[in-house]
Amino acid sequence: ACADASGEPTLAVSSFSSWSMPPEGPRMPAPRSVMIAPNGEIYVLDNVGRVLVFDDKGKILRQWMMPDTSIGRPEGVLVMLDGRVIVADTHYHRMVLFSQQGELLGMFGQEGSDPGDFYYPVDVTQDDKGFLYVTEYGRNDRVQKFTPAGEFVAMVGGPGEGPGEFQRPSGVTWHDGKVYVADAVNNRVQVFSEDL
Repeated sequence: ACADASGEPTLAVSSFSSWSMPPEGPRMPAPRSVMIAPNGEIYVLDNVGRVLVFDDKGKILRQWMMPDTSIGRPEGVLVMLDGRVIVADTHYHRMVLFSQQGELLGMFGQEGSDPGDFYYPVDVTQDDKGFLYVTEYGRNDRVQKFTPAGEFVAMVGGPGEGPGEFQRPSGVTWHDGKVYVADAVNNRVQVFSEDL
């Protein structure tokens, strides 16, 4: 932010650069999600349903399309500890697994409210033991924990405003034994143990 006359602290910008998303036919897509892999590659999801991989200079290294895109686009991407790429395929109610070259390796989840089901999964993170944490909104508004193979372990949440309840949990990250969840509509971040 820029400082005004009140003298509020400012953040100095030492340099600035931007990358343009490559066109997809006549369309000029916009990015939806970004993450940096352990090897320094940058993974970006765009609003036409592509997974794009850039180097640290903004050069496209490779790209591929999601399996389906007619009813919506994915929102969250993560390179897992074992090197697989997992994508929250939001409007298809599932998590999709790829190799780093874009080969489809598998999927888990389906539409619903049972453990392991999803309405709109939007983000995913992984702890140092390999467990995955997926946020979803819609009728469920919860965080689910899975093994690296996609097997359900635990969950927390449900629609609401109380502790452990959510209104559109949108982002999730794991750090040092804790799971941090962006509870968007409730205007807060909730913090849980990794056991949920």
